[in-house]
Amino acid sequence: MPFQFEQERDCVGYFSSRIMRDRVFRRIVLRAYQERCAVTGLKQINGG
Repeated sequence: MPFQFEQERDCVGYFSSRIMRDRVFRRIVLRAYQERCAVTGLKQINGG
């Protein structure tokens, strides 16, 4: 038996605009944290 909601829910669309930062800013932040997560300290390596 499929799950049935107690009440019908409305679908809401949401659009936002974000500030695009430049590549230099990104590199500075990555270097400041030694390319690691600021919270956990983990480093993710993509592509091997």
